[in-house]
Amino acid sequence: MFLLITRIFIYLLFIYVWIVYYPSPSFLHAGSTQNRVERVNENEYAETILGASLQNAKFLGDKIWQDQPINEKKEAMNFFEAEEYCNSLNLLNINEWTLPTIMDFKLLDTDMDKFSFRANPSSSIEFYFTRDQNPHNQNSIYIAKTHKIYPTFGTSLKNEKNSVRCVLNPNIYNKYQAHRKHVSLKKESLDGYLEAFLATGEKKYIREAIRIGRLQKEKAKIEETLYNFLGPLKIFDIKANKELFDETKTYDYDLKILRAILKSKNLKHKFSVAVKKDSKLKLKYNKYTIKIKFNLILTYKLIADNFLFGFDLTDSQNRKISAIYEFILTPNNNYSMSKISDFGEIFQASRSSFLFTYSNYIKSAKIEYDIISTKISYYK
Repeated sequence: MFLLITRIFIYLLFIYVWIVYYPSPSFLHAGSTQNRVERVNENEYAETILGASLQNAKFLGDKIWQDQPINEKKEAMNFFEAEEYCNSLNLLNINEWTLPTIMDFKLLDTDMDKFSFRANPSSSIEFYFTRDQNPHNQNSIYIAKTHKIYPTFGTSLKNEKNSVRCVLNPNIYNKYQAHRKHVSLKKESLDGYLEAFLATGEKKYIREAIRIGRLQKEKAKIEETLYNFLGPLKIFDIKANKELFDETKTYDYDLKILRAILKSKNLKHKFSVAVKKDSKLKLKYNKYTIKIKFNLILTYKLIADNFLFGFDLTDSQNRKISAIYEFILTPNNNYSMSKISDFGEIFQASRSSFLFTYSNYIKSAKIEYDIISTKISYYK
């Protein structure tokens, strides 16, 4: 009888630990089909918000979200510090940022995975403050938790430390751009027309700037404006050189990465940046210093076999290894540069046993990248 009770207790404890630390059932996810929040007016602001010009921010769901290195800090600040930080944040030349609401996070759905900076992307859970008060406890605030890529929600005491990410209402952004256009056109100068073009995207303003821009420095300003308007991904190709792999060509690219890791226990990878052949902007006058964050995404398969009850459970978990590199592109190198990225030694697999056998191993691997910043200077 005692042995039976012990086995039942161990079984229930195992199920509890599995649910808490590896939450993947669909009923836990705000993004599941059972309770998905429909995005209202998803593209309402798409034409006026120029995604390419949102430096250190992203337009996702129906809000503009901060996306900076501070957003990946764990336990960055308590609620009072987070609220003051967002209220005083000046980003995109606007200082009307706030903490997000629960609904803001719900509208993100799986877009949570599109941020360049996250507090704990390789783990099951990360915690971000919302500004929604817990009605049952004045000292408590709601927080957004992400299980892999889906936001769910819980509570936290206001003096506890969590991660922070600020949001901006797109209407405020659009009003600022309209005001920016009005002020810029009063200047009736090259800078004024360039500012008006960035604020509206209207071609007549860039044409007027091209008409009056005669000097080489003025042409460099026009080139910089068009670069900021179009965004680096419409101008540059960022490629991984597949010829590094000597495996048979029948395997797809992600599988080649996986096989290279399993073969050498690490991954050195060659990346190149060059102007696209079909780029609408021909670079000529400026030097571009681009910082790129390369992410190696490893998916591990987790298996737990219980020898007492003869069952097994499986799940998967992602791990992200990042490396940041700087590419300096000038007329001298024909705006093209290559670098070798070393992701270091990579954890392969493990196996342990205590009442049940627990093992994990790499199931898949892929490489993604984010352009963190671009510094532009006139190249003499």
